Amino acid sequence: MAKKFIGVNASIKEVNRYEFDVEVDETLTEEQQNEQAKEMVKKFLDDNIPYPFQRDFIDGVRCVDCESGISTETVVSIEVNEK
Repeated sequence: MAKKFIGVNASIKEVNRYEFDVEVDETLTEEQQNEQAKEMVKKFLDDNIPYPFQRDFIDGVRCVDCESGISTETVVSIEVNEK
């Protein structure tokens, strides 16, 4: 049986788990600090691309580590390459 190879592109979402240090207001309750930290990280991710071992805080947030998601989360599209 003769075989032919064709190229195929697949767009796949992966899950990357980042760890952040966040500077919060120490006068708030623990619950309020947690909410403040979540909001600060959301804003940080809207405005920046995180990278592990970021040295400086950006708007009170510093990315300290990243665990790449090796598993496939969601296949967005699969397309055959046109020649």
